Amino acid sequence: MVTITKRTVRRRGLDEPTSHGEPEYHGFLIGHPEIGRPMVIFRENDRQHIMTSPVQRVLGDVDGGSLRVETMNSVYVLHPVRRP
Repeated sequence: MVTITKRTVRRRGLDEPTSHGEPEYHGFLIGHPEIGRPMVIFRENDRQHIMTSPVQRVLGDVDGGSLRVETMNSVYVLHPVRRP
């Protein structure tokens, strides 16, 4: 599990970025995103999990910096959180 901050940057069918209206969430990425499978994130603030639509593209490396994940419905940016 990797501790991350998740932000939705675009939703399918919208031409403009959604960063102004979408909150950031802190949580845990359950496994690395795989193409064709949903991504699962456990949110710390409300102890709920998010299951996305199937992943279509992954750009970056969560161990080395930010990760951009494109699903059928949305685009997410994940940032690893370094905890002491």
